[in-house]
Amino acid sequence: MLLAAMLYSFIRGGLADDKGEDYKKYEELENYLLKIAEDNGFNDLIEKFNGQLIPSDELSELEEEITSEYDDDALWSELITRLGRRDFFRTVTPDEDKEMKKRDWLPDRAQEFFDKYNKEFEEHGVERLEIKEN
Repeated sequence: MLLAAMLYSFIRGGLADDKGEDYKKYEELENYLLKIAEDNGFNDLIEKFNGQLIPSDELSELEEEITSEYDDDALWSELITRLGRRDFFRTVTPDEDKEMKKRDWLPDRAQEFFDKYNKEFEEHGVERLEIKEN
């Protein structure tokens, strides 16, 4: 639970220009969970710094590892989705366009574009990704 609160605080804090009420609630929750950890002898999860409870280095490193893995996965997923959708919509047939307007739907053919980028990024990363000048 402490790790979950830390992850939320990290992600939410990175998104907020001003740390709003929602962020403050989770910051308070994190502090509360740190106190519970201290009261129950979970010393491997906490340390004191300038008289204040903070997550241990080990727990902080785990948080960084998880957020790094998540960011990496989100990057590739977003690239595949955006580029695949872009390329698919460049080739939409009039029948597909008509059907897609009726419902929120992509034809099975769209998967070919996602698969193309998935394979490309698995094999080459961004090495062959370039911006062409007109």
